[in-house]
Amino acid sequence: MADLYSSPPIDIRGRPLTGVDQLVVPEVYRNDLKGIMIPKGEMKDRVEKIAEDISTFPIQGDLLSICMLKGAMYFFTDLNRALGALDYPVEFETLRSRSYHAEESTGKVILSPFDYDMIKDRHVLVVEDIIDTGRTLDKVVSKMKEHNPRSLRVACLFDKPSRRLPQVNLQPDYVGFVIDDEFIIGGGLDFNGRYRNLSHVGVLKDELRLK
Repeated sequence: MADLYSSPPIDIRGRPLTGVDQLVVPEVYRNDLKGIMIPKGEMKDRVEKIAEDISTFPIQGDLLSICMLKGAMYFFTDLNRALGALDYPVEFETLRSRSYHAEESTGKVILSPFDYDMIKDRHVLVVEDIIDTGRTLDKVVSKMKEHNPRSLRVACLFDKPSRRLPQVNLQPDYVGFVIDDEFIIGGGLDFNGRYRNLSHVGVLKDELRLK
């Protein structure tokens, strides 16, 4: 098997935010944002590059691509559409987890029922939106490894290494952006169910999070 290739993530820690008046932002969201962290065009290009990286890994049969619901569904869709454009064969599955209420982690990871037997001897890609503490994804990956996949890789769009728990050693194989410890919304990420459909990735104002 060829070595895994992954282009380095785009590290935007410390990069100034773009003003909401500098891009097209829906009026209903404008007053809720500190600014835009990643414009939609930059995010789209980076997702396509991750797909290109993934496609360099040879597989037998279809790649089993597993979406971590709900947050990763936008990233998952765009990533697999890009893989399709590269004629890379993919089968889709979903897995739902929950460890957050509002902005704070509950400390307990709850996974929905999932047929783990399907991953035996398969090439598996777990697609996550953001790695924060790493608790949820660490549990998912550990559980999947027990069922002997042929290969198991993780793709995430955003990584917050400053938030990682010291007991979590998980290192994703593909990362879109490394970001500061800001509460981001848009591009599929929400706050209490809102903002997922914001096409840019923005930073929510502190006063809205702390209500």
